[in-house]
Amino acid sequence: MQAEEDYTSFGMGLEFVPADVPLRLSARGEYRDGDAPSTKLWSVAGDVAISRSLAVLSRQELLQTEQSQSIGPGLTRRIYSLWGLAFQPIKSDKLNVLTKFSWLDEGDEVCVTGRRIKELDAL
Repeated sequence: MQAEEDYTSFGMGLEFVPADVPLRLSARGEYRDGDAPSTKLWSVAGDVAISRSLAVLSRQELLQTEQSQSIGPGLTRRIYSLWGLAFQPIKSDKLNVLTKFSWLDEGDEVCVTGRRIKELDAL
């Protein structure tokens, strides 16, 4: 049998889909505080129809993890952004185009004597 750590977890999400507007928005947050890792996740997404054939899509995420290490607490951060454009002509289902642009920024830090430094500088 595998032992599992003690942790507290909380999550919440909201979605907004108005009936008279071609718009959909959602947001969610998650929090997990445990003995080893603690994580926080925030996410926002949405799409809006510019016309009956064209829509803009987006998703933004921030993930932060804090974990105890031998030289001090470590902090990992991940920021992700996704933007897309979807096109499908109204009179034809033979063409369906989805373009996207994504950006990712990840970083690690270690806290030594109360001061945060980059992980690579600490090694």
